[in-house]
Amino acid sequence: MMGRIIAAGAASIIMFQTFINIGVVSMILPNTGIPLPFVSSGLSSVVGCYSMLGLVINISINTGKQRPATPKDSF
Repeated sequence: MMGRIIAAGAASIIMFQTFINIGVVSMILPNTGIPLPFVSSGLSSVVGCYSMLGLVINISINTGKQRPATPKDSF
């Protein structure tokens, strides 16, 4: 459940930034200075977006069913 909440939060942040930026470019909203995710010229926004994406991918990889541990041979 916690992984779904984190993934939904990361997706909502990226969607919010995208909608605000598209609204500014189309002159529907006033200029706010929010960069377009994954495309901005500033490095901190790109690093933050890729960090969120990496976190979501890591959660998706590690949420599978856990396999029971098998005893190792003592040879």
